[in-house]
Amino acid sequence: MPTAGQEPIFHHDPCGDGTHVMAIEYPLPGLSITDEIKSILDPWLLQFVGLEGSAAHAVLTRHWENIGDSCLFSLRDYLLQFTASSIILHENEGWLVMTDPTLPNAKYISSVGDAWFLAPPPDTEILHQRLEAFGLQGIKGLSSFFLYFNGLREYLPGCAGYFFKPNEWQYLASLGWENCQGYDYWRNAVMFWHAQNGDHVLLNPSGEMGWYVLELNKVVHFMDNFPDFVSYFARHHIENRQCFDAWATVLGG
Repeated sequence: MPTAGQEPIFHHDPCGDGTHVMAIEYPLPGLSITDEIKSILDPWLLQFVGLEGSAAHAVLTRHWENIGDSCLFSLRDYLLQFTASSIILHENEGWLVMTDPTLPNAKYISSVGDAWFLAPPPDTEILHQRLEAFGLQGIKGLSSFFLYFNGLREYLPGCAGYFFKPNEWQYLASLGWENCQGYDYWRNAVMFWHAQNGDHVLLNPSGEMGWYVLELNKVVHFMDNFPDFVSYFARHHIENRQCFDAWATVLGG
């Protein structure tokens, strides 16, 4: 029987009528996680069940100690300021919840930057297959990014504000947005980040990155390469704790 503070937390769809449960959060050490739930959790998440506080943080620290690409250091160091507090499920997919140390779990988040949500690493072989299939295998730091920050979210699962996982990648050309300005140049770019306002970061096989700006229906240049993008992404959240979208970045919102 879960003790006080260990009961599951039900997160309702903020865009709905308040009745639809969008995600269920299980505070660590996970006393409320049943055997049925454990059976669908990725082994990477299972290692956190039974841990809390410094023990859970130590597991995450050891995981990120293996990062070798320097372009990922600032993001790693920023996220290590957060506390591994719970596991959250949305449509049978799980994420590790990392909250601001002043908050006990994601129930208390009030703005972007109060919590981050990290998915388990992808299978290495499948990751490499996807990188090759989309012509992205030569981009510095990209493979490591997904091994350590797969599916990273700035807001609750079920909402926008996240990096697409490799198995979710799509070309811009596959979405039927042929009438957007800049389409011909960016048509073979991968949809990389889904902002909360509907903007999307695109990643070209060249490594160049752009913003698809929903309101303007156009793609604008953002970054020349992926390492610069990751550094910018980390700095943006360190300095602003603000939704990551085109208006908050290149359009000067």
